[in-house]
Amino acid sequence: MSVNLSRLWCAMKKIAPLKLAEKWDNVGLLVSPLTEKVVDGKIKVLLCNDIVDTVVDEAVQLNASAIISYHPIIFSGIKKMDPTQRVPRIVMQCIKNDIAVYSPHTACDAAVGGVNDWIAKGLGDMWSCTPIVPSAENPMEGIGRLVELSEPYPTLSIVIERVKKHFGIKKLQIATNHELDVPIKKIAICAGAGDDVLNGVDADLYLSGEYRHHHILEALAENRSVIVCNHSNTERGYLKDLKARLETDLGKGYEFEISEVDHDPLVVY
Repeated sequence: MSVNLSRLWCAMKKIAPLKLAEKWDNVGLLVSPLTEKVVDGKIKVLLCNDIVDTVVDEAVQLNASAIISYHPIIFSGIKKMDPTQRVPRIVMQCIKNDIAVYSPHTACDAAVGGVNDWIAKGLGDMWSCTPIVPSAENPMEGIGRLVELSEPYPTLSIVIERVKKHFGIKKLQIATNHELDVPIKKIAICAGAGDDVLNGVDADLYLSGEYRHHHILEALAENRSVIVCNHSNTERGYLKDLKARLETDLGKGYEFEISEVDHDPLVVY
């Protein structure tokens, strides 16, 4: 079977069908190269959460044919191609180096086996895991996840340690009316900025990357706890799962690397 970018895009659409993306989102193939680079019969692909200048440099050094970036580099449109501005500069560098750019974003959030299911997997044995906002066509697809654990965790502190381990972080933020010894049975999760999805959901704990101040106050008033981990920390770890799935689906002829320079822009001291 031939090695080309079309097969890569088909594999991505199988993993994260674009029809699942939110209407406001910009997903799919965002930058098309003039020439497809196939080096020694292989296509090299760099996976990242966010495209920044150093990620493009990394892709150039890798001689990558494509970058699959969870977040779209082009979101609200480009008004002019000014290399002093971040987005146009990155797009121009990708075109110059024949690097395609593809983004699944919210399609990957909603998909079965996508980002939110990856988060749920890190919480332990589950009795159920269902979308908070299910899609019309498939009730197992949709935004957010409501997880009911097989057995309650006896303390919130256990959940905190599980979350830190799963996301590979040392610090997180917690809002709670309780001591950390409160039991946790139901956890509502949403990758990235999830407060609009989670607020009002019947759960002991809300878990997301971002949560607005007044929504945290509303959650506390309902006697729920909130864990906030910084936006991309709730997403980036999924890239290992994505890499494994693409390698399985595409086989020989494709090499996948996870960016070593992509990281959350916020640091907690």
